[in-house]
Amino acid sequence: NAGLPILESVELPRHLAELIQERTGALPIVRMELVGKQMDADELDRRVAEKVPAVQFKAKEEVAPFTIEGLELTSKPAKVFYGKSFKPADLRPLNDLGDGGKVTVWGDVFFTEVKGNRRKIYFTSITDYNGSINLKVLGDENEDMSKWEGLKSGTTLIVRCNYTYDKYEHDYVLLPYDVLQVERMPRHDDAPEGQKRVELHLHTKSSSMDGFCDSGKIVRLAHRMGHRAIAITDHGVCQGYPEAMLATDEIHQDDPNFKLIYGCEAYFVDDMIPAVYGTKTMPITGSFVVFDTETTGLDSNVEALTEIGAVYVENGKI
Repeated sequence: NAGLPILESVELPRHLAELIQERTGALPIVRMELVGKQMDADELDRRVAEKVPAVQFKAKEEVAPFTIEGLELTSKPAKVFYGKSFKPADLRPLNDLGDGGKVTVWGDVFFTEVKGNRRKIYFTSITDYNGSINLKVLGDENEDMSKWEGLKSGTTLIVRCNYTYDKYEHDYVLLPYDVLQVERMPRHDDAPEGQKRVELHLHTKSSSMDGFCDSGKIVRLAHRMGHRAIAITDHGVCQGYPEAMLATDEIHQDDPNFKLIYGCEAYFVDDMIPAVYGTKTMPITGSFVVFDTETTGLDSNVEALTEIGAVYVENGKI
């Protein structure tokens, strides 16, 4: 039937599936099959032309400009990532989504995962820095869903979706039906030039249990914010230096005045305190007694001696 290619060209199965998801919260697989008497394309065109004028379908809707209170965006236009265009309103924080239902939220992507073989399930973890949650999208084997796999960490999404408890994940998830991709204004330092801070105590991921920052990224961030210098002070190690140095070399191509301070949170030992007492001038071949003690602990005020052993050494032999 010549009508099948027309319906497929406007992505009717996907739009119908999304409409059902919006109404019910479940995303079905919609397929179209030929039923009844077939008609050639010329005959179909003739009959359609007699009844209705030609309709122009838009492949993708444009997103009208909008602003969101508390979410500072760049001038870069938003684009439809999934579903259709919409004007965001009444955005909810991720830590206060209620008991379920339709909500509109925003979040930065920080993790993606794909499960399943024949019919894939796409999970996208987002955070608005008040809370975090997973978007769950059921893929159609006949639809290209690769854009969900290609989402990079840091991508900002505005999602119109259904907030519901997922019995398979044993947790609440968001089932999106419309998603916009926007660009947030990066963090910046509003302090006047000449009054911006210089960080002199900074731990990177090389400081065990005390830092998780990439040294190269943190150097670039400090420079972007207008800081004139930054110090790396990891715990007793220098492994953060190479990446920080390479980042500084890149910065120096345009700004040779930026300074990287190579520091370290060092540990000092007083090596002037004698470690051996009761020394005696005698040859190593002399005779002496070596003894060892075992105690219940190291505090002589409360611990007790449990064992003592001794050997007699003469001319290097026991």
